[in-house]
Amino acid sequence: MARARVVPKSTDKEQSVASRKGSPNHATARVKAAFAAFVEGNLPRMQEKLDLIENPKDWFDCVAKMAAFCVPKPTEITGPEGETLQIVINRVVPTPKE
Repeated sequence: MARARVVPKSTDKEQSVASRKGSPNHATARVKAAFAAFVEGNLPRMQEKLDLIENPKDWFDCVAKMAAFCVPKPTEITGPEGETLQIVINRVVPTPKE
């Protein structure tokens, strides 16, 4: 009977930059760059096609679907222990000078 080989887990120091959590792999980065170049090269054609859509809802749906490829998706930001962070914004309103 063959024995299963045990592979030790790597430490953070042994991981390459591309394998760390949150960093895109090289293939993903190349595909995103190629898609961005494709979209930029076809903007006039895309605008022409969008101009043909008469229904405002259909037009907006199309634009929203395309935006998913360009605009980052929102992610939840957590603290070091995984807790939800509370964001506080203090707005300073200057008093008018008399």
